[in-house]
Amino acid sequence: MKTIYTLLSLLIINLIYSQTIKPISSFYTESLPTTPIDQVYYKDVFNMYDPFVGTWYSQNGNQTFIVTIWKQTKYPSDNSSKPLYYMDNLFGHYKLVENYGSLNEEIIYTSETTYLNSSQLINTIINGDSIEFNKMTAIIYDINTRSDNFMYYFGKKGYLIFTIDANSSNSAHWEIENANEENMTGIPTPTFVIPTDIILTKQ
Repeated sequence: MKTIYTLLSLLIINLIYSQTIKPISSFYTESLPTTPIDQVYYKDVFNMYDPFVGTWYSQNGNQTFIVTIWKQTKYPSDNSSKPLYYMDNLFGHYKLVENYGSLNEEIIYTSETTYLNSSQLINTIINGDSIEFNKMTAIIYDINTRSDNFMYYFGKKGYLIFTIDANSSNSAHWEIENANEENMTGIPTPTFVIPTDIILTKQ
């Protein structure tokens, strides 16, 4: 009898804390969970992310801009032990390289660096998703414009629109728009150093 009660208790707990899986689009069209009991996993159920994953290149003279994108599955909404939801994300880093692939290759800048005044590595500088075929939208920061000012701790913020060519899955348009955040710091607003309008090729 004790075993039956134990099994029933486990079943009830499992039902209470069971996780509901929903497509990424539901994150934008439905109310978000308000308690851990309502926990939801917004999952890339249709594999919309897959075409973006990989390394993309754009060459301009001796300089090559390189973007690496990966799929981060079941990323928690916060760092607590019981996050409100989990979500699949598209994360990424970028770098600009002089004489890429040669013996005198030199990295001009890279987002794969540490936080300011810290030894901790930045996990990702691109955070996005895809709910439209071949189109990724993301928040991106320009690592070159970082400062101790809270507005630019990660650098200038922008909105990335990454669109894969409908006729070629190895070609994509990279476009960054200003985030248009109100600058209340009294310091000049920086301009983007990273490319804001280029064509990338996947290799």
